[in-house]
Amino acid sequence: MMTESATHHTRYAIRVKGQLDAEWQAWFDDLAISADADGNSTLHGVIVDQAALFGILKRINKLGLQLISVNPQPDE
Repeated sequence: MMTESATHHTRYAIRVKGQLDAEWQAWFDDLAISADADGNSTLHGVIVDQAALFGILKRINKLGLQLISVNPQPDE
């Protein structure tokens, strides 16, 4: 049985240490990448499910990036 939360896409803001160029956007499932004033980067956008979220986190780890935070964002 599928629950409503299982089919609901969630918007996330994922912060990593350091600056990422927009060229990395395709590697992170087309999440938008923005440079933060503190010298870090935020990936943001809709992630379809937890498997996709874990895939992105795995890529961050594989690149050796330091994860700062993973925050779901309110629906617009």
